Amino acid sequence: MRKVPHLLDPAEDPLKKNKGKTGWISIRKIDEYLRFVLFLAVVAIIYIWNAHHADNKIRERDKLKAEVKTLKAEYYMRKADLSANTRYTNMIANLDSMGLYRPQKAPFKLLKNPVKR
Repeated sequence: MRKVPHLLDPAEDPLKKNKGKTGWISIRKIDEYLRFVLFLAVVAIIYIWNAHHADNKIRERDKLKAEVKTLKAEYYMRKADLSANTRYTNMIANLDSMGLYRPQKAPFKLLKNPVKR
């Protein structure tokens, strides 16, 4: 039968003998490294999220710039159409096609109680 030292003699217990060491590195060092690695993982996740968030904001800004550009073009087009349609000569031509014409006499004012002179 094989002899197990730590069961026979508590002084020969390998865990007490090495005081928590496993090979060339201690459990305390493993714990410190693990905490540092977890910290780096959290920082990397935050970095990746921030880059993703910034990319989304840039895409949204570019989309809004394009929309503003098209709306500006539409505004100027409608403004030019309105300006062209409200010119006196164009208004006369449009009204003639509807059957309305420019009066030959100047308009007169109707008064409810005319003043006699």
